[in-house]
Amino acid sequence: MELLKIKSIKNTNTIQPVYDIHHNIDNKSFYDEHPNLIANNITISNCGRHAGGVIIADAEDLEQSMPIVGVRGDLQTPWTEGMNFRNLEDNGFLKFDFLGLTLLKDVENCIYRILKKQGNPNPTFLEAKAFFDKHLNCRFHEQDDPTVWKHVYHDGHFAGVFQFTNQGARQFSLEAQPENIEELAALTAIYRPGPLKANVHKKYVKAKQNADQIKYDHPIIKEILGPTFGFVTFQEQFMLLAQKLAGFDPGESDKLRKTLVKKSLDTLHSKGSEKAIAREKFIKGAKELNDVPESVSSKLWAEIEFFSVYGFNKSHAVAYAIDSYYAAWLHTHYETEWLATILQSENGNPKGMSKAISEIKSFGYEIAAIDINHSGT
Repeated sequence: MELLKIKSIKNTNTIQPVYDIHHNIDNKSFYDEHPNLIANNITISNCGRHAGGVIIADAEDLEQSMPIVGVRGDLQTPWTEGMNFRNLEDNGFLKFDFLGLTLLKDVENCIYRILKKQGNPNPTFLEAKAFFDKHLNCRFHEQDDPTVWKHVYHDGHFAGVFQFTNQGARQFSLEAQPENIEELAALTAIYRPGPLKANVHKKYVKAKQNADQIKYDHPIIKEILGPTFGFVTFQEQFMLLAQKLAGFDPGESDKLRKTLVKKSLDTLHSKGSEKAIAREKFIKGAKELNDVPESVSSKLWAEIEFFSVYGFNKSHAVAYAIDSYYAAWLHTHYETEWLATILQSENGNPKGMSKAISEIKSFGYEIAAIDINHSGT
């Protein structure tokens, strides 16, 4: 049985058990019957931190509504993984996940290294930003340099390239041969546990290699799923299918997304009912609006439902793909500076450093011994 989780309460000297009635009902019943176990057998092994979860709320509201602890000078709440985070919304709180990427610092450090090599001994952040804007910034440049796509994603020079440090992801890229950001985003969306378990990566490669043989049951389906070779890869795709094929308005399609993708243990029965209603509306709308036979719309709905198990949003995937391209561009046009930056980034991580050195040597480079007169320049 899952261990009961304990939360510490701010400004008290005691540890109190907090039950999640929705999700730990078995635990609650067990410990109600055996209260002595709480005092004798429950211990807190550690106090971890979510990678980037931030709750937006008035400090006083937080203190009154959930346990607060101080960890390394920051206020944190030991909100358990067993309690679905969407319960926060029901209690009036807003949660964001803020992600910090080492890659962005690597890009910055590489640009400093490039500017120094070009004769600027102490480049400023604004000078680095100017270089970034001139050559890389997606606000001003398309990610369409064919030498970058070939050198990295087709030929396999992946050292330090975001999203492609894993051997399996690299092999997927070599087989899929992405040629633009949308295809790269599809790879980052597919190469995750859910799709991999369903062998979507293998099916995707096969479909791309035989793209001219893919048959679409309706022009709208081809318009929306054509860029991903017939696969529902992004949440935005099935939202568009609902809108254009079945007549959902934008708000209804977003509700459909939440119904299919968002998981909440305390609303499983209502979710099932919502799915049935949405399915009926989808099939009926597709028939009335675009004369799509029920056999076609039912098949498409089944694909959408299957996809919802591992759904990924396109905005996230495209952002990751662009970040990956930044690393690939530097790897292609300023390779020595990029590789030196990767070594710098792995400093203090023996395992990562060993992997980086081995990979750099495979490109034909030699790693010079430490020299007090030259190292770091």
